[in-house]
Amino acid sequence: MRYCLIYRVNFFIALLLFFKFNSYAQQNGIVRFENDTIAIKKQNDSIYFYTSLGELRKIVNLNSKKSTPYGVPKEVQDIIYNGEIPECIEISEETFPSYLYTNRYVDAGIVLCSVNYFYNDLGLQTGYKEICPNDIADGDDHHFGSENLYKYNKYGLLIEKENSIFRYNNKGQLIEKCYRNAKSKKISCSRKYKYQDDKLIASTNTTKDGKNDLDYTYNNKGLLSEIIKNKRSKIVLEYNKHNKIIKVSDVKTWRNKTFKNTRLIYHYNPQNRIIKISTYTHYPDFPFEDWDFVYDTNGNLIQKKLNGKLIGSYQYDDKGTLIYLDSNRRWGEDKGHITY
Repeated sequence: MRYCLIYRVNFFIALLLFFKFNSYAQQNGIVRFENDTIAIKKQNDSIYFYTSLGELRKIVNLNSKKSTPYGVPKEVQDIIYNGEIPECIEISEETFPSYLYTNRYVDAGIVLCSVNYFYNDLGLQTGYKEICPNDIADGDDHHFGSENLYKYNKYGLLIEKENSIFRYNNKGQLIEKCYRNAKSKKISCSRKYKYQDDKLIASTNTTKDGKNDLDYTYNNKGLLSEIIKNKRSKIVLEYNKHNKIIKVSDVKTWRNKTFKNTRLIYHYNPQNRIIKISTYTHYPDFPFEDWDFVYDTNGNLIQKKLNGKLIGSYQYDDKGTLIYLDSNRRWGEDKGHITY
């Protein structure tokens, strides 16, 4: 009888602790992966996003309306999961901090377009709507986008981007990339990913009969160092002493000779912010394009240059919130005040 009473008391205490823990987690906005590591944590005015290894991948500051990415640059992430280095490498805007503004104007060359942006409660963009006046007299305006182009799972991971679909396991690791046909709505998957000890070790191409399968190897620090395509071809990643990516190269072997072609080079300041990215162009006269990035004393990006030419300038308020941008793009121009 005494044993049963003790058991009931202990069970009751455990039950109270369980509900107390879950109540605490809900109040503080904590979401956990199935392996019990934190996926999302809300603290004060910020939201922290993690990988299942406990590595920080993003911070959204709701006070300054700023989203800061962490980890491998986005264009390198794409190379890792696709197993290919594009002929023309575009530097992703997702490599740098972005801001949760809701409206801006874009000069499309002939007309001035208005763009509205939409976000969920976690500060993740869900879509946009762009309206461009018709340059023909009495013509209807052109409308682009939607409020719900991007969808996320409970871990804050992107699962749909227009017609692209991403599937994850219960640890938040990408396991499949798929595509939805815009007309038939049929879903076809192109790649599957395999993990071991929480590390990506293989990728299979599901559309080419086993061709273009990939194997991944790591250095003695546990950092991804090689993406192996076959016996003669691989992609090599190199890091600095702070474990920041500094080079991405194509390496090919032919008749016992090795040929290394560096395609991406990253330079950092003492605060580990990217200050220069060089991308290989394939042109003999200028083999690399140089992207330079300048920051103020608070670490805010204030200038962007391409081959020495200023292509972007940015202004901030006292909270570090972006309030003005002037960005010359290859197809048009963003210029003027933005609103939140």
